[in-house]
Amino acid sequence: MEKLYSIQEVSRMLGIPKDTLRYYDRIGIVSPSREDNRYRRYSKNDLIDLMNIQIMQYADFSLEEMRGKFGFHRKENVDPAYCQEVAEFLDAKNAET
Repeated sequence: MEKLYSIQEVSRMLGIPKDTLRYYDRIGIVSPSREDNRYRRYSKNDLIDLMNIQIMQYADFSLEEMRGKFGFHRKENVDPAYCQEVAEFLDAKNAET
C-alpha cells in the first residue's frame, strides 16, 4: 500500500504553508485524497506535483498559467525514473523525522 502523507508532513517536507496547500486544493491545482474524517492525504504523485509547482513559481509562472497549461494529473506522462528519484528523496526525508 502506498504511503500517504498528512498536510503537516507535506508542509514540513516541502516548506509550503498549510494554508497554501489548502488553497491549492480549493482551486484544483493539487487534489489530495480524503479519508473518512475528511483529512487531506497526499500521495507521492501529489508531492511531485507540488515540487513542480515550486519550480514553476520560481520561474515566474502564475498559478493560473500552471493550472491552464500543465496537466498535473496526467500521471502517465511522468517519467518513471523521476518518480523513483522523488520517492527515494521522500523516503530519506521521512526517515530523518
